[in-house]
Amino acid sequence: MSNQSSIPSSITENDYNASLIKLIDLANKAHTKLQHSFPPTLTTSHLRKQFRDELSNEDVLNGESNSTVTALLEETESILESVQSTLWSITRHVTLLTPTIEDGNNFGADVQSMVLKFVQERESLISGYMGDLATYFWQRGNCMEKIGGGKWR
Repeated sequence: MSNQSSIPSSITENDYNASLIKLIDLANKAHTKLQHSFPPTLTTSHLRKQFRDELSNEDVLNGESNSTVTALLEETESILESVQSTLWSITRHVTLLTPTIEDGNNFGADVQSMVLKFVQERESLISGYMGDLATYFWQRGNCMEKIGGGKWR
Protein backbone atom coordinates (compact mmCIF):
# COMPACT_ATOMS: atom_id res chain seq x y z
CA MET A 1 0.00 0.00 0.00
CA SER A 2 1.39 3.39 -0.90
CA ASN A 3 0.86 6.72 0.82
CA GLN A 4 -0.23 8.31 -2.47
CA SER A 5 -3.83 8.47 -1.20
CA SER A 6 -2.73 10.72 1.67
CA ILE A 7 -1.21 13.35 -0.64
CA PRO A 8 -3.08 16.64 -0.40
CA SER A 9 -5.13 17.31 -3.52
CA SER A 10 -3.44 20.71 -3.87
CA ILE A 11 -0.13 19.04 -4.80
CA THR A 12 -0.12 17.61 -8.29
CA GLU A 13 2.41 16.30 -10.73
CA ASN A 14 1.92 19.53 -12.67
CA ASP A 15 3.13 21.50 -9.62
CA TYR A 16 6.21 19.29 -9.43
CA ASN A 17 6.89 19.69 -13.16
CA ALA A 18 6.38 23.46 -12.90
CA SER A 19 8.97 23.57 -10.10
CA LEU A 20 11.50 21.70 -12.24
CA ILE A 21 10.85 23.99 -15.21
CA LYS A 22 11.24 27.05 -12.97
CA LEU A 23 14.58 25.71 -11.75
CA ILE A 24 15.82 25.28 -15.32
CA ASP A 25 14.58 28.77 -16.25
CA LEU A 26 16.41 30.29 -13.26
CA ALA A 27 19.64 28.54 -14.27
CA ASN A 28 19.28 29.82 -17.83
CA LYS A 29 18.58 33.34 -16.54
CA ALA A 30 21.73 33.31 -14.40
CA HIS A 31 23.80 31.93 -17.26
CA THR A 32 22.51 34.56 -19.69
CA LYS A 33 23.15 37.39 -17.22
CA LEU A 34 26.73 36.24 -16.59
CA GLN A 35 27.39 35.70 -20.31
CA HIS A 36 26.16 39.23 -21.01
CA SER A 37 28.22 40.81 -18.20
CA PHE A 38 31.32 38.70 -18.81
CA PRO A 39 31.38 37.29 -22.35
CA PRO A 40 33.63 34.24 -22.88
CA THR A 41 35.83 36.30 -25.21
CA LEU A 42 36.55 38.80 -22.42
CA THR A 43 40.14 38.43 -21.27
CA THR A 44 41.40 39.19 -17.80
CA SER A 45 43.21 42.30 -19.05
CA HIS A 46 40.00 43.58 -20.69
CA LEU A 47 38.09 42.92 -17.48
CA ARG A 48 40.67 44.83 -15.42
CA LYS A 49 40.46 47.73 -17.88
CA GLN A 50 36.66 47.70 -17.72
CA PHE A 51 36.73 47.84 -13.91
CA ARG A 52 39.49 50.48 -13.92
CA ASP A 53 37.50 52.65 -16.33
CA GLU A 54 34.44 52.47 -14.09
CA LEU A 55 36.24 53.35 -10.84
CA SER A 56 39.42 55.24 -10.18
CA ASN A 57 41.70 54.36 -7.25
CA GLU A 58 40.38 57.46 -5.49
CA ASP A 59 36.78 56.29 -5.95
CA VAL A 60 37.70 52.94 -4.41
CA LEU A 61 39.42 54.63 -1.46
CA ASN A 62 36.29 56.76 -0.95
CA GLY A 63 34.25 53.58 -0.66
CA GLU A 64 32.57 53.61 -4.07
CA SER A 65 31.32 50.26 -5.31
CA ASN A 66 31.69 48.82 -8.78
CA SER A 67 28.16 49.05 -10.16
CA THR A 68 28.59 45.95 -12.34
CA VAL A 69 29.65 43.80 -9.41
CA THR A 70 26.97 45.24 -7.11
CA ALA A 71 24.23 44.65 -9.70
CA LEU A 72 25.44 41.09 -10.28
CA LEU A 73 25.49 40.42 -6.54
CA GLU A 74 21.91 41.61 -6.17
CA GLU A 75 20.76 39.65 -9.23
CA THR A 76 22.61 36.52 -8.11
CA GLU A 77 21.13 36.74 -4.62
CA SER A 78 17.64 37.07 -6.07
CA ILE A 79 18.18 34.06 -8.35
CA LEU A 80 19.62 31.97 -5.50
CA GLU A 81 16.61 32.79 -3.30
CA SER A 82 14.28 31.64 -6.09
CA VAL A 83 16.34 28.47 -6.63
CA GLN A 84 16.28 27.72 -2.90
CA SER A 85 12.52 28.21 -2.76
CA THR A 86 12.06 25.95 -5.79
CA LEU A 87 14.30 23.26 -4.26
CA TRP A 88 12.22 23.38 -1.07
CA SER A 89 9.11 22.91 -3.18
CA ILE A 90 10.68 19.93 -4.97
CA THR A 91 11.72 18.44 -1.61
CA ARG A 92 8.12 18.67 -0.38
CA HIS A 93 6.82 17.04 -3.57
CA VAL A 94 9.35 14.20 -3.46
CA THR A 95 8.72 13.61 0.26
CA LEU A 96 4.97 13.47 -0.19
CA LEU A 97 5.18 11.23 -3.24
CA THR A 98 7.52 8.67 -1.67
CA PRO A 99 5.78 5.29 -1.45
CA THR A 100 5.80 3.44 1.85
CA ILE A 101 8.48 0.85 2.35
CA GLU A 102 6.99 -2.64 2.34
CA ASP A 103 8.26 -6.18 2.29
CA GLY A 104 9.57 -6.98 -1.12
CA ASN A 105 10.03 -4.52 -3.96
CA ASN A 106 11.14 -1.15 -2.54
CA PHE A 107 12.67 0.16 -5.75
CA GLY A 108 10.37 3.21 -5.93
CA ALA A 109 11.09 4.18 -2.32
CA ASP A 110 14.85 3.78 -2.92
CA VAL A 111 14.74 5.97 -6.01
CA GLN A 112 12.74 8.65 -4.21
CA SER A 113 15.21 8.52 -1.31
CA MET A 114 18.16 9.03 -3.68
CA VAL A 115 16.41 11.92 -5.43
CA LEU A 116 15.58 13.52 -2.08
CA LYS A 117 19.20 13.20 -0.95
CA PHE A 118 20.42 14.82 -4.19
CA VAL A 119 17.99 17.74 -3.89
CA GLN A 120 18.87 18.28 -0.21
CA GLU A 121 22.58 18.36 -1.09
CA ARG A 122 21.84 21.07 -3.65
CA GLU A 123 19.80 23.01 -1.07
CA SER A 124 22.80 22.92 1.25
CA LEU A 125 25.09 24.10 -1.54
CA ILE A 126 22.78 27.02 -2.41
CA SER A 127 22.57 27.99 1.28
CA GLY A 128 26.37 28.11 1.39
CA TYR A 129 26.48 30.34 -1.68
CA MET A 130 23.92 32.67 -0.15
CA GLY A 131 26.00 32.85 3.03
CA ASP A 132 29.06 33.77 0.97
CA LEU A 133 27.15 36.53 -0.82
CA ALA A 134 25.85 37.88 2.49
CA THR A 135 29.40 38.46 3.73
CA TYR A 136 30.62 40.30 0.59
CA PHE A 137 30.03 43.82 1.90
CA TRP A 138 31.35 42.92 5.34
CA GLN A 139 34.55 41.54 3.77
CA ARG A 140 34.79 44.60 1.53
CA GLY A 141 34.42 46.88 4.55
CA ASN A 142 37.20 45.03 6.38
CA CYS A 143 39.44 45.38 3.33
CA MET A 144 38.66 49.09 3.04
CA GLU A 145 39.45 49.56 6.71
CA LYS A 146 42.85 47.91 6.25
CA ILE A 147 43.81 50.01 3.24
CA GLY A 148 42.62 53.21 4.88
CA GLY A 149 39.50 53.87 2.85
CA GLY A 150 36.96 56.39 4.03
CA LYS A 151 33.22 55.83 3.87
CA TRP A 152 31.89 52.48 2.70
CA ARG A 153 28.57 51.17 1.56
